[in-house]
Amino acid sequence: MSPWWELGIWLSLSLYLVSWGATLSRHNPHLQEALGNRGLLGAWGLHTLLLGYGLAILASWPHTLVPDLLNLTAWGAVTWLILSGATRQTSMMQAIVRVFAVLLLGVSVAVSQYHLPGLGILEEESWPHHAFLIIHIVGFIAGYVLFGGACVASILVLYQEHLLKSKLALLFQRRFPSLGSLERMSHQATRLGFASLSIGLILGAILGGSVRSGEASVRLVLSLVSWMVYALLLINLQLHLTSRRWVTIWPIVGFVLILASLVLEIRHLLNPSLMPS
Repeated sequence: MSPWWELGIWLSLSLYLVSWGATLSRHNPHLQEALGNRGLLGAWGLHTLLLGYGLAILASWPHTLVPDLLNLTAWGAVTWLILSGATRQTSMMQAIVRVFAVLLLGVSVAVSQYHLPGLGILEEESWPHHAFLIIHIVGFIAGYVLFGGACVASILVLYQEHLLKSKLALLFQRRFPSLGSLERMSHQATRLGFASLSIGLILGAILGGSVRSGEASVRLVLSLVSWMVYALLLINLQLHLTSRRWVTIWPIVGFVLILASLVLEIRHLLNPSLMPS
């Protein structure tokens, strides 16, 4: 890879992060406009140039297929956000799309620039394996981000209920969406995250082959437990089997399990023993 291209990708990733951080500022509209909106357009423009150059000049498929398509998917997510009109999207949806794009671009950079032993086996695999791996990664990252959004919305619901009991609700209402909006965000993000996780989990089980012992089995079981937690939550939402408070706490518990699964997955990718001999 060209060092200038790598530097440009890091700059684009940094600009995405800065523009996202600027959108969190509720008290400075000029900062939101300068860094949040224009910063996003600037990062997208630089990303577009780098992506075109990378695909046209630097790509060497199938060796660079996974990072290239992850990069392209990240670019597509930001493009959708810009074309659909950020002002017509909820703040939660904007945050989810931005975090999704940043994580995908970060994974693409990690795969292309760093030595991850767990991905060494890709050198021996066919193109369909690479394609399924890309969908697996995108599905899991989308699930992580959406479940994270549901978790944050649920935490804010619990916080608002606390403020209502302490008669400080007006303070909350000036800063965050209404209680009903937060609950709808949590439920919608959970449904979309469950669909994404299901796709990623199925492809992960297929790509895992015959490895079902030791740490691999723990990762699989933990992922399945997380999937079952969210499946039960969706059934509960449909049938109204438990109290509303438990429905609020459930996404938080599920996200903790998701994070534990993610930690094990990162450990797996960094395991030197997984390098092909």
